[in-house]
Amino acid sequence: VVRMREGALEGAEPAETVAFWKRLSDMQRQVSAANQVIVEARAKVDSLGAALARSTAPAGELDAELHAVSQRLYAIAEQLQGKRSLTELNEPQGPTIGQRLFVAMIGTGRSTYGPTPTHERSLEIAEQQFDEVRAELNRLVEQRIPALEDALFEAGAPWTPGSPVPAGID
Repeated sequence: VVRMREGALEGAEPAETVAFWKRLSDMQRQVSAANQVIVEARAKVDSLGAALARSTAPAGELDAELHAVSQRLYAIAEQLQGKRSLTELNEPQGPTIGQRLFVAMIGTGRSTYGPTPTHERSLEIAEQQFDEVRAELNRLVEQRIPALEDALFEAGAPWTPGSPVPAGID
């Protein structure tokens, strides 16, 4: 593609603009996936909570771990999307990963001038913050929730959706 005319402002080379759009698209894909993983993990934690309530396990460690996992899921969601209660009231809050991506997207989505330093920095911050969020979310989903599920099963809690079919008593 060859430009028909030069713009009034000096902009980035088309290849730089496309590279930025690809980075932005990749981040949007990752954040979207993380949001869906949170929805699914919350559903799992809710079913584990119901199983714990129906079990004969004594109150204590399992309740505390279930609460801690649930709170971490809410905290991660807030880092991605902000506090839902404040958003509904249209109250200001610190920039979230999603808001930083929105700044980068809205400023460059219909422009061939390329990203400004503000757009670049917004995407960089979102990428850095998301690396930490992704790591913690993966630890929750791959380690803590399955360990909690195993502990609940060992404590006699009922089967929960998504779990393997339990073996019979030996």
